[in-house]
Amino acid sequence: MNIRKKIGLQFLVSNGATVANFALSVILARLLTPTDIGIFSMSAILITFAHVFRDFGVFSYIVKEKEVTQQTIRTALGVLLVTSWTVAAILFFTSDVWSVFFKTPEVGDVVKVLAIGFVFIPFGSIPYALLTRNLEVKRTSKVMAISVVTYFITTIALAYTGHGHMTMAWANLVNIIVTGAAYHWYSTTPIPWLPSLKGWKKITHFGTGTIVTSTVAALDAALPDVMLGKMSTPAAVGYFSKAASAVSLPYTVLKSTIDYFALPYLSKLHHANEDMAAAIQQASSYISVVIIPAMVWMMVMDREIILFLFGPQWVASIDVIPWLCLTGAAGILFRLVTPALTSIGKPYAAAVPSLLVLLIKVVLAIMLFDGTLVSFGIAMAVGQIVGIPLYVMVNKVYFGLGVRQWLRGNVPIVLISLITGTFSYLLKTYVHPNFPIFFSLLFNGVMFVAAWYACIMLMKPPIEAELRRFQDSAVALIFKKDAAG
Repeated sequence: MNIRKKIGLQFLVSNGATVANFALSVILARLLTPTDIGIFSMSAILITFAHVFRDFGVFSYIVKEKEVTQQTIRTALGVLLVTSWTVAAILFFTSDVWSVFFKTPEVGDVVKVLAIGFVFIPFGSIPYALLTRNLEVKRTSKVMAISVVTYFITTIALAYTGHGHMTMAWANLVNIIVTGAAYHWYSTTPIPWLPSLKGWKKITHFGTGTIVTSTVAALDAALPDVMLGKMSTPAAVGYFSKAASAVSLPYTVLKSTIDYFALPYLSKLHHANEDMAAAIQQASSYISVVIIPAMVWMMVMDREIILFLFGPQWVASIDVIPWLCLTGAAGILFRLVTPALTSIGKPYAAAVPSLLVLLIKVVLAIMLFDGTLVSFGIAMAVGQIVGIPLYVMVNKVYFGLGVRQWLRGNVPIVLISLITGTFSYLLKTYVHPNFPIFFSLLFNGVMFVAAWYACIMLMKPPIEAELRRFQDSAVALIFKKDAAG
């Protein structure tokens, strides 16, 4: 019950942040041009990739360890300072190379500012890892609130005053400094300021395994921006990026909660010799049964979503959304594979299937791209779907999660997604084809949620018990208030 309360708090706070960040995205879509956003996206992918080497698995190491001493913290800080400052220097002094690579001079300016942030990140990373390890949700929630407010205000101020493609870069730097200071303020563990490299081999050994998988994941995330940036235009990158941001909304709702709890929770189960296969299957079902049907709904309402959220200047983003939804749905089925492998000390094991999927996507993108975003989206979706058997095999080998057990857990999710998606499509086609965009989204969305809830109650996937518990608690609370009144 204590874990449920913490998950509930993290869910509420992280989604408050999601709403704020999404509102910021909508505002920026009107203050900045597709080219501005495309330039930042191309620059940001380099930073995403660099973060893999900057962190070097230190965060995961602190979270998954059974015991953490002051010497462990000092060594972790020492390793983090070496890796972060090295990456910062490389990025800063090679910024012009990336301008040439993308044939866009503005990319270099953005990379320089983002590189400076790497100098300050280590000082906030250590206290954040310790707070996460101890599941100090209240404290990390306060820092998240500070971070969101800082980034929101700074970004709008910079965009409004005409900073264009540099807007998010400067706002990111300000936010890193403020957030790092806040994590130190709310830390419950004494953080030594003097770093050390004593025992660094143990951390770097684990980090080397982590970095392999993380590098592949970073390459996969960066693939659309890199390939479109080379094969097409910054505007195409901007359109694809905006479509991807819309599609990621269902996952974004749960992402912070998943990221916060997955590794520490699975690590504790591993240390307690619990049944990892059952835990992974159940937790994965909770995630998939929410996100995958939502993505199917987005396939149905793609045009309305883009026009309502971003306006007509982003209409070119619409056609690629169904393919991005397929890509996301196939990937979400195995969202817990990497943290689960990290929790048992084998973070490198997910690298092989991930790398194969990445290579398939690259080959398909080269073969299928005809200048349209749809052709590129098809390549991404097919590549992700082809990789499903590879991840199923990893689950079987490392956790004993067999194919039949995996299918039993996921077939109901597919059925729920198909039923609710078909229901939404029929409503859109025959009931409200001429509704204004807002009312079309509202009506269809409400009916979709009702259909989803009915399917959950009938098919009884694992989340059904949690929904009934929440429903019973809500009813009891209402009757209690009525009695007190």
